[in-house]
Amino acid sequence: MGIAVVFLLLALLFWIPYSFYTMFRRPDIRYTQLSSVSIWVVAFAVIVGDHYHLHKTTRQNANKIAMAITHFSDTHGHYPATLDEMGITHDHLVEKLGLSGYFLRDNGRPDFYYAVTFTVFDTYKYNFSEKTWVYDAD
Repeated sequence: MGIAVVFLLLALLFWIPYSFYTMFRRPDIRYTQLSSVSIWVVAFAVIVGDHYHLHKTTRQNANKIAMAITHFSDTHGHYPATLDEMGITHDHLVEKLGLSGYFLRDNGRPDFYYAVTFTVFDTYKYNFSEKTWVYDAD
């Protein structure tokens, strides 16, 4: 989805100035062109706003789960083998984060990730030692 927004933005960057030029050169189509430009700008703003809201909400939910995992580790001395040990079911995880997952590696280090909300195949992975999210582009 992210790449589609970039292409749409590029198209609009060329089309909008042309439309304004056309509006001043041909007053008979000024209202039609202004309506078209307004619809496209509002549609683009709604799409970007929706994706921003989805990103922020998903990140907040992911932060809560990452902090709960860290708290579990601090309390019990080890990371949970599954999120079910903490009372977080897979259905709850999917409801809050969409495509996401948690597992322990053989060395006992956890992996917690969720899919990026604005493009396909990319994920954010939580780095528990640095307490940061790492963008992982595939």
